[in-house]
Amino acid sequence: MNKLVFFLTLFLLQVYCDAREGANVMCLQELKTGMCFGYFPRYGYDPSIKQCKKFVYGGCHGNQNNFATLEECEKTCTGLN
Repeated sequence: MNKLVFFLTLFLLQVYCDAREGANVMCLQELKTGMCFGYFPRYGYDPSIKQCKKFVYGGCHGNQNNFATLEECEKTCTGLN
């Protein structure tokens, strides 16, 4: 039984670390307005100031560092680097 708990704990730790690594890559992408001419207020993580900040997304050719709310950005990215 102890071995099962040990391996389950290791597995869950690996899943958590993999998820954080994916978030880290996403949050370190540049804030990208994109090439289209829409006006969508969004939030992205700026690693130079270690905070999420508001930017305007044009609607296409963006990246994953693009969140609908400040809360979503902070939940995903704050404390990663």
